[in-house]
Amino acid sequence: MIYIGSIQIRNLPDDVVLRLSELAKKQKISREQYVRELLISFASSEVEQELHNKYDTIIQQLIEILQEQNEIIERNTLAFDTVIDMVQTIINPINSENF
Repeated sequence: MIYIGSIQIRNLPDDVVLRLSELAKKQKISREQYVRELLISFASSEVEQELHNKYDTIIQQLIEILQEQNEIIERNTLAFDTVIDMVQTIINPINSENF
């Protein structure tokens, strides 16, 4: 009976098996544990990469929105400055007449 948490790999080249055994021995763990950790790490990195890609897309969208909002603010600032200049042009002659 094969459990959902089990994987059996057949026909691995001998040199690969020997290398896995050496790497496991260096970490003082069994070859099975070493391969298990490799697979877990690989699967986790795939999930992390997918999340990273999604966050990158969201960040790029937010940057575009912020740039658009910044352009609107700049246009509004220029318009506001123009209105202030116009008001000052009207008010300055009135103020100079009163003094």
